[in-house]
Amino acid sequence: MTPSGGSGTQVVAVGGRAPCAAVCRLDPANPGRYRGAMAITPRQAAPPEHAPTARGRWDRPRRLAVLVAILVVFAWAASGPIRHVAGLVGASDWGSDWRWLQDGLDRLAAGLPLNRPEYVTAPFSQATGSDGAPTYTWSLHPPYNASLVAALLLVPAGIREGAWAGLMAVALAGAVLLAWPRRLWWGTSLLLAAAALGPPLYGPSIGLVDQLHFANPNALVLLGLALAWWGRRRASGRAAIALVATGVVLAAVKIVPAMGLAAWLLAAREGRGVVARGSLLAAAVLIALTLPVLLLDPGVIGDTIAVQLNVVPLANATNLAPSAWLAPLLGTGAAAWISRGVGLGLMGFVLARRLDGPGGFVLAATAPLLVTPQLWAHWFLLPILAALFAAGAWPRLRGLDARLRSAGAGGRAPLRG
Repeated sequence: MTPSGGSGTQVVAVGGRAPCAAVCRLDPANPGRYRGAMAITPRQAAPPEHAPTARGRWDRPRRLAVLVAILVVFAWAASGPIRHVAGLVGASDWGSDWRWLQDGLDRLAAGLPLNRPEYVTAPFSQATGSDGAPTYTWSLHPPYNASLVAALLLVPAGIREGAWAGLMAVALAGAVLLAWPRRLWWGTSLLLAAAALGPPLYGPSIGLVDQLHFANPNALVLLGLALAWWGRRRASGRAAIALVATGVVLAAVKIVPAMGLAAWLLAAREGRGVVARGSLLAAAVLIALTLPVLLLDPGVIGDTIAVQLNVVPLANATNLAPSAWLAPLLGTGAAAWISRGVGLGLMGFVLARRLDGPGGFVLAATAPLLVTPQLWAHWFLLPILAALFAAGAWPRLRGLDARLRSAGAGGRAPLRG
């Protein structure tokens, strides 16, 4: 603009204020100047914001290329599991891990002990024959699982396994939704998901396919970890207590992962009252679920402990337990004790160092993989889920996220909590 008395000058407001013509007046002591503004010549004026620069012309194509690259990487990682699941659509064993639970419920209904006597008194395997076919007999489940899943008997037998598969898929989806790193840009999150899936049909993607296909109760454990995290880190008051309690109950579907979660919860530096009340409530619920089974089978607790000690781990390629892989080198006994010692040591480390943050959560979710004598591919979803929770809290990853956000979104949008 060209004010009167200042021909050839352009007035620019300072500090983001309105143009000088609206708020400034001439300085009587210094004609030609304005209070609160500086006068500059047209050649000194900054170019309009809409004027393209040499670098700015390539901003949009560059952002588009970054976005396309991210989507291509994620599609490549997801293509294997999608093709594998599509090829299993017509399979007859969807939700077949329900059969392990159904066997126990059938035994209780027939007035028999929950655990088979031969499993209580002697070593046994969960597979039969040289092909390693599963026996589908109740063996390693804690007794309260029978009460926890008994409601599914209301579903007609012909569709029960399919209903169980759908229920486990919903639990898995809920766990992933809760764990999704909201602090990060969506493009960074997709790259993390691609890294978690790994190359098509290799690595963790096999565990995801197995989880969806066979519908292992591991999905309830994953949801339990997610709920406990939210109760411990995000919620407050009664909501936090309820989330922690529900998370512990669901995680206790498998004893070893529940031990890792317990170590992380007990390591809490803050909110210990929430953890204590939530844990007590969870213990009360588990006792209440166990009592009906005790009435039908008074010796179930002792039998369950004996069965846990008598199981003979499968010695084939599907068992990924470190103890199974080390057995040929160190012997079965030494390999088992070393693997379990390292896993229990990790839990103790989390507890002793009071690692109640994201890093401790990842360690607590990883330790069970070393303790269990039979490690299936879907168990690897436990540390992956924990890593998704922790992703937004790691400074290096957030720095990478800022660079990716700048390259793909054109700026550093505020991080979401």
